[in-house]
Parts: sequence; structure tokens; C-alpha cells
Amino acid sequence: MGENKLNNILSRTKPEQESAPDDEDLGACASRPVVKYVPAFHVKLRDSVRSFDYGHMGLKKYEPGKFVIEVQEPEHWRLTVEGRNLWSVYNYLCLHRLEWVEQAIRDFEDGKKPVITRITIEKVEEEG
Repeated sequence: MGENKLNNILSRTKPEQESAPDDEDLGACASRPVVKYVPAFHVKLRDSVRSFDYGHMGLKKYEPGKFVIEVQEPEHWRLTVEGRNLWSVYNYLCLHRLEWVEQAIRDFEDGKKPVITRITIEKVEEEG
């Protein structure tokens, strides 16, 4: 009897889950948060894509309407994201759970989901 119970426990498989549940849908401006290891995130721009390694993230600062993340790889870059309802996007980036973000083509959301209205990436010149 005990052996059968042990075999049942050992033969269980964990269901694969690579993305978050539906209630974590961040709309068209960011990927769904993932539960797998993500080494980098992509910033989709109009003409190109810029990718940053999560391991190189430094300063992270949120305030309503925008957030800033600085990355050093090996140059020092500042990513500024502006819009509405950005806390979830900022939080998932800090947790290394987003694969990409992008600026909205038009403001189409219902007021609840995040909307990214502007993304700027600038090189930070070191002083001294």
C-alpha cells in the first residue's frame, strides 16, 4: 500500500506554465509576465529593438506617470518609460519577468491596463 502511494507521488508531472494567468495581461504595451528564467528584456522601438540584460540593471525609480531604469552593459544607459498605469510593468521588469515592452501605437486601452506613451533610451555620460 505504501509503495503504491510513493509511486503515485513520484510519477506526478508538473504542468508547464510559461506565462502568467489571464489576470496578469498587461495589454499591448508589454509581454505577459513569465514564470521561466528570462535573461534579458527587449525594448521595441519604431525602427529597431534594443535589448538589456536583467543582470546589468542598476537604479530603478518609479513615480506615477513614468519610471526610470538604468543599465550598465558596459555603457551606462537610462531607459525612461512614460504613460499610465505603469506600476505593473515597472514591477515585473524589476522582478525580471517581462520579455519585452513597447510604446503604444495609439491610446486604445480602457483605462485599467498599462499604456506606454513614450520610451526614451539615452546614454549616460559618466562624470570625472
